[in-house]
Amino acid sequence: MRAEKIPDRSLRSKWIWRPVLVLAVLLSGACAGIPEAPPPDYVPAPRSVFGGLALSGEDAEALARALDAAAKRLPAVANASQGLAGALSLRGIVRDAGTPDEIRAKVAEAFDPWTAGATGGEALVTGYYEPVVEGSLAPSERFRYPLYAVPDDLVTVPLLPFGLTNASRDRLVGRLAGRTVVPYHTRREIDGGSALEGKGLELAWLADPADRFFLHVQGSGVIRLPDGPPRRIGYAGSNGHPYRSIGRLLADEGKIPLADVTMQAIRDYLAQNPDERDRVLHHNESYVFFRWTEGGPFGSLGAALVAFASVAVDPRFYPPGSILLLETEIPAPGGATRPFRSLVVAMDTGGAIKGPGRVDLFCGTGNEAGEIAGRLKSRGKIYLLLPKGGRPVAIPMAAK
Repeated sequence: MRAEKIPDRSLRSKWIWRPVLVLAVLLSGACAGIPEAPPPDYVPAPRSVFGGLALSGEDAEALARALDAAAKRLPAVANASQGLAGALSLRGIVRDAGTPDEIRAKVAEAFDPWTAGATGGEALVTGYYEPVVEGSLAPSERFRYPLYAVPDDLVTVPLLPFGLTNASRDRLVGRLAGRTVVPYHTRREIDGGSALEGKGLELAWLADPADRFFLHVQGSGVIRLPDGPPRRIGYAGSNGHPYRSIGRLLADEGKIPLADVTMQAIRDYLAQNPDERDRVLHHNESYVFFRWTEGGPFGSLGAALVAFASVAVDPRFYPPGSILLLETEIPAPGGATRPFRSLVVAMDTGGAIKGPGRVDLFCGTGNEAGEIAGRLKSRGKIYLLLPKGGRPVAIPMAAK
């Protein structure tokens, strides 16, 4: 998600600065209920955590590519000075060290490990990927489910200019109703109604509404066209509604045991219960808009993601470009799992990735990556690595 990712989040959307509109937002209660987000506490972790680091040659190569991509973007990114220092230091180590063991030894010499919040490093690790789906640039009986560009009536109200620097969000997204900003259309109003019909926003049409939904969740994908080369599509914005998990909905309703909730389990349920499909999908009111992209897939940092070296995390706790030591188990062929004890780079964010104990590992592109990402839901450990002598910098506002 992940959904909510791209270099330019305000693409085609409008920024509203006029005081009368902001006053209308405040008086209408649109800012009510935004909780204060206290800065996170950081605790030094024992240096023994480096003993679990097990970089293979393939891991080191992927890490080098992620660091190169991140280092190019970080100088232009807000709140990224901490991440840039770590990325540059680690990039030098990875380039100069000859073996994975040498990398581990030099990382232990050059970095200090920290944990964020009261987690003790405990984390829930999930996975995401870039799907490849069947689609068309023109609608037909088969291809009936559109992907939309950012609507022209989508407006964004930045909160920082009005002194809301400690809010848990840094902007409001909605549309104008007269002189008041109101919430934007929900998934039900867009896909189940006609909120965007006739506006010329369709970029492509898909054959399967579940493919469309999970493309929204992942935030980017590759569309395989019937009469041309595949094209990549990426995140361009969202309707501003919070992410609501349909997996949690199905678990709460007793449809799928919580321990068994995976992307494939949800797909199977929707396929076996077509009458339930719209109700379940519309539960998640968050809606993603797209744009055509070249290269990528890109995370919120604006850098190309690298499989098993890029992660989505909460930027309040792990600023862009942060170097993280991640320990968990990830799916392997045949239903087994394998240990993952590697270094990863914070290159993305996600609507469902909140708190210091949530990590979303990018698993690559295509069906095989999707199988891994769909099954990945493991407990693990996450440590923030900083160059020796450095101290973590709390970020009071979440970057959306």
